[in-house]
Parts: sequence; structure tokens; C-alpha cells
Amino acid sequence: ATRTQLTSSMLALSAAALSSAASTVSSVSTRTARMPPVIYGTAWKKSQTADLVYKALRAGFTGVDTACQPKHYSEDLVGEGIARARSEGLLERGDLFLQTKFTPFRGQDPER
Repeated sequence: ATRTQLTSSMLALSAAALSSAASTVSSVSTRTARMPPVIYGTAWKKSQTADLVYKALRAGFTGVDTACQPKHYSEDLVGEGIARARSEGLLERGDLFLQTKFTPFRGQDPER
């Protein structure tokens, strides 16, 4: 199987897991946001990040995890995937839980 086929299969399995988790745990409440029980991770997706984020949102994910660490994440492409999903009316910004992490400057070097 190709990497793309495997990734598509993993998204389908993740969507099934999301559906199962959602039936048992609705969400975790914070002061202003609702954290979904399953969050789509964007590390190591490289140039496929935008398309995979879009597919995850289309499959029903409402949570996306990223970080400011270009060696492992492409936050700009995460934004492109989200923008595509929003432009097609798949979700509103208020429906999306976006999780990111701060990385010290030395950890932001893609060569490290």
C-alpha cells in the first residue's frame, strides 16, 4: 500500500474511533471552549498537511493539534486545510478546537 492509501485508511479508522468516542464522551468543558474527545494530530504530515487536515475535518473531526516547530509541523498548511473546510461550509470557526504549543526559539529551527 502507498503512503497516501495508508493515510486515507488511518483517517477512516480515526473517523470511526471519533464516532465511537463521541458516543461515550461528548466533550470536556473549559471556560470558553469545548475540547472534543479525539483531536487530529498534524505532526510529520509535511506537504500533505493541508489536504489531510481538510479530510480530517470533512470526516468529522472538530479538533486539530499543531505546534510552532517547523521540523515536525507545518502550521501554515494546517491553516490552509482549515480555510478550505470553512470555505466549503464544513464548519464555523466556533466549532473548531485548535490546539497548539509554544516551542522555544532553539526548537523552531527545522534543521535541528
